[in-house]
Amino acid sequence: MNYAALLRSALVALLRNKMRSILTVLGITIGIAAVICVVAIGKAGQARVEQQLNNLGDNFVWIEAGGRAVNGVRTGTHGTKSLVLADAIAIKDQIPLIKSVSPNVDASVQIIYGNQNWFTSYRGVSPEYFDIKRWYIDQGAAFSQDDTDRAADVCVIGRTVRDQLFGVEDPIGKVIRVKDLPCKVVGTLLPKGLSVSGQDQDDTIILPYTTAQKKIKGITWLDDILCSAVSQDAVKIAGQEAAALLRDRHHLRPEEEDDFNIRNPEDIIQAQLEARRGRHGRGDSTAIPWGIGDAQPGRRRRWSPLWNCRLFPGWPNVAVADANVH
Repeated sequence: MNYAALLRSALVALLRNKMRSILTVLGITIGIAAVICVVAIGKAGQARVEQQLNNLGDNFVWIEAGGRAVNGVRTGTHGTKSLVLADAIAIKDQIPLIKSVSPNVDASVQIIYGNQNWFTSYRGVSPEYFDIKRWYIDQGAAFSQDDTDRAADVCVIGRTVRDQLFGVEDPIGKVIRVKDLPCKVVGTLLPKGLSVSGQDQDDTIILPYTTAQKKIKGITWLDDILCSAVSQDAVKIAGQEAAALLRDRHHLRPEEEDDFNIRNPEDIIQAQLEARRGRHGRGDSTAIPWGIGDAQPGRRRRWSPLWNCRLFPGWPNVAVADANVH
C-alpha cells in the first residue's frame, strides 16, 4: 500500500472541496465541544441535586396528612385530621430506623412589629426540627423542650422576616404579633435561600407546635410529621415501616387508601427532573447527532427549529410544582 499516494489523493480531494472540508472540521469540533459541555453540565447538575438533597434535611422523611387522589393530586393537609401527636410518638418509639421526629403545624399569617407588617408562613414544630432540617441558629437560641411543653409564646425568625420587620435593628428579645398572639423573638436562623420549588425558605417563623396548635390555629391534630432516618440508605425502608405502622394505627383495611402520604427528598427531586424532561420532549436527545450529522460533506438537510431550543440533560435549574417542602 502506497501511503504517500493515498495522502496525496486525500489532500487533492480536500483542496477540491475546501468549503465542505472546512464545514466537516467545524462540525466535528462543534460535536466534540457539545459532548464536553453535556458531560460538564450533567456533573454540575448532579452536584446541585446533591446540594438540594442535603438542604432538604438530614435523611429527611416527610409524612403528610391526607392521601393522594387520582393522578397524584394531593387531597391536602390543612383541615385533614388523619395525623395526631400520638402517631409521631409511635413512629419515634417503634421504628429504630428513625432517629428524630418533629410534629408540624403550619399556615400563612400576618405578623406585625411596630409600624411594620409582613405576610409570611409559620411552622409549629418541636426542637428536633432544627436538626432534622439542618437549620442552624444565627443569633440568639432556639426554643427548648420546656417552651414546647408549656406552649410558650416564643419564636425563631428567618432572615427575610428579620429584614422586613427589623432592618438593622437587633430582633432578639423583641415582641412581634403573630396573628393575635404576642410572641417574643428568641433567635434568628442562618439563611438557606430558595428551596427546590423556588420558595424563599427564609421567609418564615418557627415556634413550638403546641403554641401553634392551641393559640394560633386552634386544632388538636397535625399537618405533617417530619422525620430523620438513621442514614441515607435507611430513608426508604424507614418510610415503608412508618406507612405500615400508620395504617395499623388508623385501622385501615387492605383495600383502603392511605390517609397520609410519605415522601422523601429523592422522590421530590426525581419528580421535578422527570417533569422538566417531559416539558422539553426530545430536545435533549437530539442535540449532538444534529450538530455532527449536518457537517458531513455533500449532505444537505433542511433547517430544523430544534436547533433553537436545545437543552442539555442534568441542567441544575430545577423546580417541583407539588413540593412545599417543610
